Amino acid sequence: MVDPYNKQNTVTGIIFRDIERYGDLDITHVNGREASQYVIATPKFYYPGHHQSPRHAFTLMDFPDTSFSVYEKLDGTNILMFKYKDADGKEFVSFKTRLVPFLRTDGFKDWIAMWKQVVDKRPDIISYMTTLPGNHAFEMYGFLNEILVKYEVDIDFRYLYTINEKGSIFHRGNVDRVDGGTDRCQALSIYELYVTDAERMFKDGKRAEGFMFYFDDGTVYKCKPICVVEEQGDSPFIGRDDIYVTAINASESIDTVDELLGTTMQLLAEVYDEKKIERSKPRIEDTVAEARSYLLVQKEAMNVMKEMGFSWSEENKAHIMRAVMQKFPKKMSSKIYGMLSGKKTSKNEKRGLA
Repeated sequence: MVDPYNKQNTVTGIIFRDIERYGDLDITHVNGREASQYVIATPKFYYPGHHQSPRHAFTLMDFPDTSFSVYEKLDGTNILMFKYKDADGKEFVSFKTRLVPFLRTDGFKDWIAMWKQVVDKRPDIISYMTTLPGNHAFEMYGFLNEILVKYEVDIDFRYLYTINEKGSIFHRGNVDRVDGGTDRCQALSIYELYVTDAERMFKDGKRAEGFMFYFDDGTVYKCKPICVVEEQGDSPFIGRDDIYVTAINASESIDTVDELLGTTMQLLAEVYDEKKIERSKPRIEDTVAEARSYLLVQKEAMNVMKEMGFSWSEENKAHIMRAVMQKFPKKMSSKIYGMLSGKKTSKNEKRGLA
């Protein structure tokens, strides 16, 4: 594949999709010359003690006995800035999502254009991070890249963590930190506190993605309200929210929307057993159809606004909506307004496009 950020480079290798090497790159050649190297990418994260379910009764021994920091978990797309070298040892910097080697323009979304839009807001951060050792992960979020949480910002990014050459993960600095501690006793009590807090927020109608715990030994654990993932545990079916998020994540690595169902099924198979997927098949097909419809309409609305030379502003919203709605039925005006403006819409309204 040609690296879009270093177009003189054609890179050959393997991208892994198994759980232990999720998204990692084994580069063999650059421009036809042997340049063997391994790129550790964004891993899958687990609950304390490396458990897959939040229902586990966590104990002190599930946590590392080190200092830790807590950050809000954002709901967007993980973008990894990584480095690789050619056969002469020259280093290059590029970017990828989880399951593709490089950001692309020829997929379902123009990831390169979207990422450029956020980088242009704070190019100094990206420039600075390129000078630091390791690979660096960012979260790209906002209503232009909506998954489940509706953010007010159109598109933005936040630095998440750095992955060193051994695969350990750590966060640089304390920007956006919401809490922290010094040992596993504090980790357990604070973790339980945030589970309760996230649960309360979710039940109050404030969708919460949860929190991430970063430990000084390189361990990272996620913390989510149990009600978000309750159907992943005792229920014989896969939860609709989990299917929907998986479908949106699948859009990162597909060329056409017709591939959405198949790719979603593949990603679900990495987490759930065959029997649970088979029992959930009607639910999967229905939920993927909802995600497909939403993605298609969102993409069309954004393209129409862009082709007309607009970027969203509240001051000019009436003029923009009059122009854009010439391309859509009047009954869709509230949905289109939500997509373009980032104003909150209900789950039923958001999923009422299929």
